Amino acid sequence: MFEYNMNEDERNEMLGIKKENFGGGCARFDNVDYKTLKDLVDLNYADLEDAQNSAPTLGEFLKFIETHSNFTVHGYAISSDRDDYRISIEGVDGDHCSKQDQEDFTNFCTIPDEFARGIHCHCWYD
Repeated sequence: MFEYNMNEDERNEMLGIKKENFGGGCARFDNVDYKTLKDLVDLNYADLEDAQNSAPTLGEFLKFIETHSNFTVHGYAISSDRDDYRISIEGVDGDHCSKQDQEDFTNFCTIPDEFARGIHCHCWYD
């Protein structure tokens, strides 16, 4: 079983989440780039095998944004007040997407609940 780093203050700072943003023990985050997500993984704040319902695994999101630097991930963090403390990635966003970016994005985001492709790409998994 994965052992999470429980330094919630550091994790939340890395994600840009303030304590007051937590409602019901959950807070959303957006615009997390490759370096930040990689650091969260390296520090054991994020489990590469975690997946939000039918979404790709966190590791698959990490690999995608590593090779597509104009993309970031979004999701939510669960506080340490709950038994299910974690970070979950719900989707990916990209700006200034080339035709190749759009094609790669379409191939990566299979069966999302929301999907938009163009100069701005967005997918979200419920």
